[in-house]
Amino acid sequence: MEKLTWILLFSIGGVLAEYTSLQVSNCNQNPNTPSTISHMSISPMPVTIPGNFYFSADMKLTRPVGESSMEISIKRKTYWFDIPIPCIFRVGSCRYNNLCTMVDDMITQDWAGLMGNIGNQIKTMLQANNVTYNQCPQQPRTLSIRNYLIRMPEMPSVLSWFAAVSI
Repeated sequence: MEKLTWILLFSIGGVLAEYTSLQVSNCNQNPNTPSTISHMSISPMPVTIPGNFYFSADMKLTRPVGESSMEISIKRKTYWFDIPIPCIFRVGSCRYNNLCTMVDDMITQDWAGLMGNIGNQIKTMLQANNVTYNQCPQQPRTLSIRNYLIRMPEMPSVLSWFAAVSI
């Protein structure tokens, strides 16, 4: 399930800010963390909205993972400093509590009028890679995704302001 949320993280990141590079880091300093990401990429960079990008990743779960939470921090780099992207309608720098239901929640609640579409694409991507996206606990496994096409829909006006800000 934690793998699923990493996928979501970078889909959301593509929605909220124009990236010229992708940096992945795990803020959890616990050496017993049940998941690892050895590779992740999005191309082309920057992501165009609306538009398409390709997602690739290599991830591993080392033990069963049940209900868990995750906090995402997204920052937009500017010339002088990084601007934190706030959590707006459950999109952006947010805390997600029940990762077992996260994709279903994205789809049914259509966060910010945008995430229903993206949630359906994430669901399809995971199913195509033999992952039961809403199963808890998720069993140990290795997941390799190569060049999965994600279609970014037009951004609702409430979010477009954050993507358009330049400092």
